[in-house]
Amino acid sequence: MKRDFLTIWDLSADEIRSIVDRALKLKRGEDGNMSSHRQECRLLFEKVFHENQGSFETGIYQLGHRPST
Repeated sequence: MKRDFLTIWDLSADEIRSIVDRALKLKRGEDGNMSSHRQECRLLFEKVFHENQGSFETGIYQLGHRPST
């Protein structure tokens, strides 16, 4: 189920643990499904700093996703 959140306080302790566990699996390369599953990542900047935007877009491309602002 898709759910949006604005702050870390919107998540339960179990949800945070799940996110960290998933991140660790991705870092170790144990979750091979992500490379074939492309997703779009929305970038929202309160103030526009092109250096930050470029850095985030580059990182998202390197992870195999499409950034959109």
